[in-house]
Amino acid sequence: MYGQDMREALGLLKLPPDCDRGSTDSLLFLHRVTPEEDIYFISNQSAEKRTAEPVFRVHGMVPVLWDPLSGKVRRLPAFVQQGGVTRVPLQLERYQSFFIVFRRGIKNEDTAIRRENFPVPKILMEINQPWANDQSIEGESLGINRGAGRCFRANG
Repeated sequence: MYGQDMREALGLLKLPPDCDRGSTDSLLFLHRVTPEEDIYFISNQSAEKRTAEPVFRVHGMVPVLWDPLSGKVRRLPAFVQQGGVTRVPLQLERYQSFFIVFRRGIKNEDTAIRRENFPVPKILMEINQPWANDQSIEGESLGINRGAGRCFRANG
């Protein structure tokens, strides 16, 4: 295998790449395996938003997105498993990164319903004047005042 790149060597061994990003060179990845999960760190190295469908060399597990900046964890319901690999549609903002975690033992819910992994927000209402929220926590007013804007909810 001397003189061959990694893709050629894996082809000779009839192994798919660990993470095939297609032609999206600006997406880099790291992969770690634990007894319970496969963890991929995906990073967009570009100053532009990227949409890709990387193919991960995992099967029989459900992908979950972990956002390191917000701390949010959510399932990615739109994925395809076939031939020992899993294809997951992803969208990364410029220079954005997150973890895609495949955990053993999690069952795929809603297999008949294919939802989007990154739904477009839907405007629920326009707020055309300043507003105040007099919510309180343990009797203390939060006194939140906001200017005009929009109220959003993600579809799905």
